[in-house]
Amino acid sequence: MPTIKYIKKEFDNLLIVSTLAKIAYQNFDALSEEETYILQALKRANPELENQTTEEISEHLQDLDETQLLGLSNNVKGILHEIQFVEMENNDGDSVTAAMFGDTNHQNTDILLTDNNTGEVTEIQLKATDNPSYVQDWIDNHPEGEILVTEELAEKMNLETSGISNEELTTDVHDFLDKLIELDENDELWDYIPTLPAISIAVSSFYLFKLYRDNKISFNTLKIKFIKLTGMKVAKFTIIAGLMMIPVINVIVGAGILFKLLYGAGTLANKYVP
Repeated sequence: MPTIKYIKKEFDNLLIVSTLAKIAYQNFDALSEEETYILQALKRANPELENQTTEEISEHLQDLDETQLLGLSNNVKGILHEIQFVEMENNDGDSVTAAMFGDTNHQNTDILLTDNNTGEVTEIQLKATDNPSYVQDWIDNHPEGEILVTEELAEKMNLETSGISNEELTTDVHDFLDKLIELDENDELWDYIPTLPAISIAVSSFYLFKLYRDNKISFNTLKIKFIKLTGMKVAKFTIIAGLMMIPVINVIVGAGILFKLLYGAGTLANKYVP
């Protein structure tokens, strides 16, 4: 029977897309620790970017359409799982060190573990997924192997686990907005919105406009939620709304435009509306 452990999963889709947008629009002078991990994972997800400068990667991201961007985000998320585990294993003070394989498509396993006292080498498989059948399939086909899964999945499958605890679950931008739309205007949760990074607010705002263009919310709902989300005045919303009704290419372009409109000095909205 395989040994099963879990590791925490703290990189949500919103953070990944927000970071890609930040890089695409050359706002990468001060990347946070999490954003730096995402940049590393992006390079590993696309080997052609490995030796490119951040400026060149920025140009590459701006050329992607929405489908390509979302696919890239999923690839980045899986690789972040590997990077996070290697970082955890190499800083836990024991004799075992971890390394990723050079080939991102290495068959069956993702991580190479080396016991520096005994010289024993072990290959393990990581699964950054919440789908029990996906993980169970791997266990069934690799009875002698070791697999690491997220804590929430371990709980669903009633697996005995060891490792570090997980306090943060994945949050998709669509789920975030669904809850945002349902919030009453006086709900105290609105007080926490200003703690979001500016680029995350820009991405969420872009998706609000997308929901309106797809006829999933009314213009009044768009206005109310946008103003609550961004803290902008009605007059500025009117200008931004007019500009955002122009079709944009993808999430990164749309979020980048909104970021500049919301926070960029010298933009039309900031120039004429205090």
